Amino acid sequence: MEDLRRDFVNEEIVKFQVEGREFAYKPTTAGEENEWMNEYIKIVDDKMVPDLSQLNKCKFRNLVGVPYEPQIIQEVLHLTMLTPWENLDYQQKWEFIGKLHSALFDKIVKAIRDIDSPVKKKID
Repeated sequence: MEDLRRDFVNEEIVKFQVEGREFAYKPTTAGEENEWMNEYIKIVDDKMVPDLSQLNKCKFRNLVGVPYEPQIIQEVLHLTMLTPWENLDYQQKWEFIGKLHSALFDKIVKAIRDIDSPVKKKID
């Protein structure tokens, strides 16, 4: 009998490496993407068009761990207090990620997309 559990997102934290740095990500569920639609879907010529840059911004909300110490976060964001990643709000996290070199940013985005992509199977 077919195991239908594969239809559901395993929400366990996934650790991944980019350029030798370890990040942690909680896979995105359909419910989360649905909640974000008003943020990343635009209407252009009466058609729904995804804004992929905004979708990336939404997905980065699920980036739960980064290799950067609170001192680096404080310096990059010009904060007055040491603040670990998990205590930043979404806007601060996005501001921090936005200051990365674009090549590193692109690799992180690709890793997140790979985590969120289901295994492709032939559809009958």
